[in-house]
Amino acid sequence: MSKPKIRILDIAAFVLTVLATIVQFAGFFLPNWWSYKSDTTEAKLEYGMLFSTECSAAGECKENTAVVIEGGKEWLFLTRIFEAFGVILCLIAFIVHIVFLPTRKYAVRAASIYTLGAAGLFALAGAFLFVAKYSDLGSQLPTGKEGSPGPAFGICIFAGVLSLVAAVVTGIATVKKGDDYYD
Repeated sequence: MSKPKIRILDIAAFVLTVLATIVQFAGFFLPNWWSYKSDTTEAKLEYGMLFSTECSAAGECKENTAVVIEGGKEWLFLTRIFEAFGVILCLIAFIVHIVFLPTRKYAVRAASIYTLGAAGLFALAGAFLFVAKYSDLGSQLPTGKEGSPGPAFGICIFAGVLSLVAAVVTGIATVKKGDDYYD
């Protein structure tokens, strides 16, 4: 029995998966999700998925890695975990799509659909948790001062949506196989 043909929808699903993976990596690895820099002193705060930096007015800086759970900011650790799962699952979906191309097995395609869906949900959950709680990051700032969110969490929202779209397109490509069928 011959393998089913690769169709345009299969290529679209693969391209969307590649884009979702790239965007998810970019959103995760961009350095600042939220930052504050004083206009008058050396004080600054920066929070990203891999680190957080706090510099005093004198310029003394303390950097924490992602695995340090800062008191009162447990939600930030949870955001980092969700985003890490999103990145890992996107990478797995990408690898599974590559495996699908030569094998064209239904089970392989189904794994890609589920991992893309889960990646999208984790990415969105992490980004929405961050959006809901990031104002807590500025609780130690002087009165009237606010930090600003960086583009990275918006990129992760886009990556989450892109992952879900890739999962749907991959599902449609699987369902619309026509006369072709998968083992």
